[in-house]
Amino acid sequence: MTTTTLTVLTPISHGDGVEGNVTMAKRVTVITSDGPKHVPHLSGNALRGVLRRHGAERMFAMLNVEPGEVPPAAVYAAANGGSLQATKKPLSTRDVHDLRQAVPHLGLFGCSGGGQIIPGSLIVDMPLLRCVERGNSPLSGDKQLVELTGTRHARLPGNLAALASDDDEESNQMIYTFDAIAEGAVFDWGWSIRPGAPDIAHSWWTVCLADWVASGCHVGGRSATGHGRVRLEDRIIDDLARVAKPDLEACVAWHEQHRTEILSWLTRL
Repeated sequence: MTTTTLTVLTPISHGDGVEGNVTMAKRVTVITSDGPKHVPHLSGNALRGVLRRHGAERMFAMLNVEPGEVPPAAVYAAANGGSLQATKKPLSTRDVHDLRQAVPHLGLFGCSGGGQIIPGSLIVDMPLLRCVERGNSPLSGDKQLVELTGTRHARLPGNLAALASDDDEESNQMIYTFDAIAEGAVFDWGWSIRPGAPDIAHSWWTVCLADWVASGCHVGGRSATGHGRVRLEDRIIDDLARVAKPDLEACVAWHEQHRTEILSWLTRL
């Protein structure tokens, strides 16, 4: 398994329910010598999901897919994991094997489609916050949370106000509060790819990871307002810089050579 730290650069919004008008941070229970403690939590799915979506965008761009060229189910399967639904012609076990070999993105991340759960070769570890409860930080989990407040106004500026006829909207204001994991918090994180995955799957993971880093390394909600930026260790960034170009070239060549086959599999999801 490859391991790294994730250092929080801007507060991470990763909510789990609401108390009053406050969106609470996700938490996980840690058993300590003083009993169970609840510490802030960042789910592995949050990271896997954002990396999956980067990969989906990259795959469809490499394939030069036009709107309507693949069914919506294939887009959702690639970007969000899809859903398991009945189909008149489900994929066979052999089909699943061949699809995973031919479509690097789905072979790596897996999905549900074609009447099957298609396993992926990627294992994304759960990020673990360094905290006093885990014995690897002087700070408790609660000390690494910050409560943020924002205001959303409905009042429109300038000429836009003239286009709105509802005067009640001018006074409509929404105040929202949410817990966030504070800047400077550190998570331990890792990933691995199961033995037997083809070389192109490893190259595809490099492409997805490099795209995520290039986009700013956001995780969690409110990324459009700058929340959720993290930094990987320098050695990981250096490794990406070394292999990203040849791996990207290999993936571009793969999708050009196998475009027809890949599109054929996508239409069966």
